[in-house]
Amino acid sequence: MNVEFKRKGLVFKSVNFNCDAELCLRFREDSFLESFGTTKPFYEKDATGNQYLEWLKNKIGPSYTAKHIWYQNQIIGQMELGRRKIEDEFGYVNLY
Repeated sequence: MNVEFKRKGLVFKSVNFNCDAELCLRFREDSFLESFGTTKPFYEKDATGNQYLEWLKNKIGPSYTAKHIWYQNQIIGQMELGRRKIEDEFGYVNLY
């Protein structure tokens, strides 16, 4: 399901894995670089990053989503967010 919403010039669209899987990897890699100063932890268990892509595809559902953030017809970021647990009312942002 491709859900789209707009906010102050930004457009949030569901991740399209068929077109943007490589970009998902780059955004996740970048989050490790910003958080840890290196991308090494991201690739320790899986040198290709495919494990992360499979995890993300399987995680998306009623309590978790991934969105690409668009501005002026260009993807500028990625968000992953959801509930801590399905029965929880509290959410978290896993990646921004």
